[in-house]
Amino acid sequence: MIDIHCHILPGLDDGAKTINESLEIAGKLVEIGYTTVIATPHVLEGREFVTAGQIRKSVIHLNEVLEEQSIPLKVLPGAEIFIFPDLAEWFSKGRLLSLAETNKYILIELPMLSVPHYTEQVFFNLQVLGLTPIVAHPERNREIQNTSNLLAEWSKKGVRVQANIGSFQGKYGLKVKKFAEELFANGIIDFLGSDFHESHTGLNLRSTTQYLGEFGARLTAAITENPTSILEGQSLMPKQIYNRYHLNKERKLKNIVRGLWNRGVSEQC
Repeated sequence: MIDIHCHILPGLDDGAKTINESLEIAGKLVEIGYTTVIATPHVLEGREFVTAGQIRKSVIHLNEVLEEQSIPLKVLPGAEIFIFPDLAEWFSKGRLLSLAETNKYILIELPMLSVPHYTEQVFFNLQVLGLTPIVAHPERNREIQNTSNLLAEWSKKGVRVQANIGSFQGKYGLKVKKFAEELFANGIIDFLGSDFHESHTGLNLRSTTQYLGEFGARLTAAITENPTSILEGQSLMPKQIYNRYHLNKERKLKNIVRGLWNRGVSEQC
C-alpha cells in the first residue's frame, strides 16, 4: 500500500521532530501494511517556508537511515501545501513540489473553518499547468461540512479528494466521522491517507477497511490503485458520484413537511 499524506520527515513541521520519531512512524506504517509513503510536510507561504530543496534533502537522508535500519519502507518527496492565491505561479517557478515529483498531482490544504474565495481559481490555474489538485482531509472543514454539494461540484471539475483514516475512527469527532462516511458512500473520496504526525497515534486500518468493505472497488482504489497512479504519473479512472446524501436530506425534509401537514389536518378535524 501507498500512503500519500504523512508528516514523517524530521524537523520540518509539526510532524516528526527527530530522526528517531521518523523511524517510529515508519515502523507504524510498515506494521499497518504500507510499503511506500509520500512525505508531505506542511508548506506555508511566508517566512518559515519549507523549500523543495529541504524536502528532497530530508527524503534522501531518511531513506538512507531506513535502509541502514532494515525498515522496508520507501519515502518519496511531496508536500501538503496550504492554499494561497499565487500557488500555481510558485509551482511553475519550481518553488513547490508535486506528489512524488511526477508533476501530475498536488496536495492542497484548506483552512479548517472556511473555503477561501479564490479556491476554485487556484484549482483552475493548477489544472492549466497539467496538475490535478487533491484536497487534503476536507471532511474536517466546517464550511464544506455545511455545503453538501461543494465537493461533488469540485469532483466534476477534476479535483480529487483525500480523507484521513482517523476520520473514520472518530479521531476528529463524531461529526467529522459521519461526514467522512457519507462522502465515502457517495463516491467522493479518492484516497485514504494516514496523516501521521507522531508515532503514538493509533490507526486501525484493518477496522476501517472492514467497515468500508461494502464499497469494495472504491476501497481498493483509495488505498492501492489511485495512489499507484500518483507514483506512475498516470490519470485516475473517472469516478461515479452518487446522490445518497442529497436523497437522504430530501427524504428528511419531505418527512418533516408531511408530519406538519398531518398534524395540521388532525388539529382541524
